Amino acid sequence: MNRKIVRWIAGVVVALLVLVAIGLVLVQNHGFQHYVITKILHDVSESTNTRITIKNFSLHPAKLSIDIYGATIHGTEPDTAPPLLAADHLALGIRVVSFLHQQWNLDHLIIDHPSVNLLVDKNGNSNIPPQKQTSGSSTNIFDLAVQTAAINNGEISYNSRKSQLDAQLYGFNVKSNFNTAGHYVGSLGYDQGIVHYSDYNPLVSNFKADFDVGREGMRIH
Repeated sequence: MNRKIVRWIAGVVVALLVLVAIGLVLVQNHGFQHYVITKILHDVSESTNTRITIKNFSLHPAKLSIDIYGATIHGTEPDTAPPLLAADHLALGIRVVSFLHQQWNLDHLIIDHPSVNLLVDKNGNSNIPPQKQTSGSSTNIFDLAVQTAAINNGEISYNSRKSQLDAQLYGFNVKSNFNTAGHYVGSLGYDQGIVHYSDYNPLVSNFKADFDVGREGMRIH
């Protein structure tokens, strides 16, 4: 999976969670919460050329946090194919740095059992929709300063008819903390990876590593 794909998926997830949290954190009426979240989902879908749905959500105003259940992001894949991205549960918490200066960071970002399905046809076209041109600036993960981030029990599937290559990752996990030096420090890995190319025997692997990511670059141990 190349960096463009990773950035696109991460950008959509972060944008959705941040917008939902900001839009709902001070809203107490449950009916109005549904109206706000529907409007936000529509706006994010329009801006990312996707169709985003959720099954349910639970807002915790006192803790400035929200839980989202059954989130699905549809790309350009056929209706009969699995969606581009789905997750059983997403949890987001906001930590206010300064009410006066309207400064805030993400306290935690947890994604449980996400499933990514990337498809590439014979012409090299993927199910990731083209991004719309926007004049706004993109969100920087170091400005968000996510104190605790985790991806638990993820699955990634890649199928390319153009290169006769398909791959699956099972048990994908990421743990990360934002330290006082402004770095994301943690670990990542997967329990089983299977790669098929043409008629060759499949390659089976597993992987685990520690990482340290700062504005100046990334180190993998």
